[in-house]
Order: sequence, then structure tokens, then C-alpha cells
Amino acid sequence: MGNFLLVLGVVGLVAYKACAAVTQRFGEVETLNFGLAVLAVGFSFLVDVFEIAGVLSPTRMWIGMILLWSIGSSLAQIVIISLFSKHLQINQSTKMFQGIWMGWITAFGSIGRIVFPFLTGWLYSSIGRGGVFLFVAIVHVMLFVAAVRMSNRMKPAPAPASASIKS
Repeated sequence: MGNFLLVLGVVGLVAYKACAAVTQRFGEVETLNFGLAVLAVGFSFLVDVFEIAGVLSPTRMWIGMILLWSIGSSLAQIVIISLFSKHLQINQSTKMFQGIWMGWITAFGSIGRIVFPFLTGWLYSSIGRGGVFLFVAIVHVMLFVAAVRMSNRMKPAPAPASASIKS
């Protein structure tokens, strides 16, 4: 288990480090879409289609968890916060409340880390392990489709050119 967590951590650090280069090369929206797609694929690896004796293949678990926690989550989280912050800066009506809104996004993330373990526990007891991961994979596919459809609206507008000073 210690080796598994070490690998998750190292791959996650590499993904965090690579996020800036990937974002510069492909753009924030495309990086977000890629991160969401990786999350959906990671969750789908954790769905045991055959539910053979309720045991998930260790290889599938490793691949799914690395895709989920180390790559997809790292890329998506960084880009979501960055895009949210940039949109707040561009919109003059929300610019002065940027800190408050950034606090809200952090608060909702915390609420999600409290509420969703209870939700997944309930789902696990209701529909089983495979059903939970299948449900979450479907949610991430829907998020990916919504993000792709909204890609043009997520790109920050160019900053207005500064007025030239005439002498």
C-alpha cells in the first residue's frame, strides 16, 4: 500500500509540474477537457464489469487510481480554479469581489469532500461498488461533454488594449 501511495504522489507531482507546459501549449480549456476525459476514463477503469467474486484486478485499480487522482484531478483542478479566477478578473462587476468568489469555490470544494463520501457510501450499499464507479464515470462524461460544448464561452476574452496617450 505504501508503494501505491508513493506512485500516486510522484505521478501527481509530475502532473502538477507538467500542467503549466500543457496549458501553455494547448490552452486552458483544452487542458480542462483533457483532465475531465482522463477522470472519466479513470473511473471507468474502476468499474468491474464482471464483478468476479467482488475483486477488482490490481492492474485495473492501479491504472484507474493513477488516471483519477494523479493525472485527471491534478489537471482539472488547477485549470478550473485558474479559469474561474480569470473570468472574475475580466468581468468588472465581479472583479472587486474576486476574493470572495474564490473563497466560495474553495468552500464548495470542502463541502463536496464532506457530502460526497456519505453519498457514495449510500450508493455503494444500494447499487454496489461497480455501480458507484459507473455512476461517477457517467457524471464525468457528462461534465466533459458540457465543457466541450461550452469551450468557446470558457475562453477568457482578450484584455482591452490600453488607451494610447497623445501628446
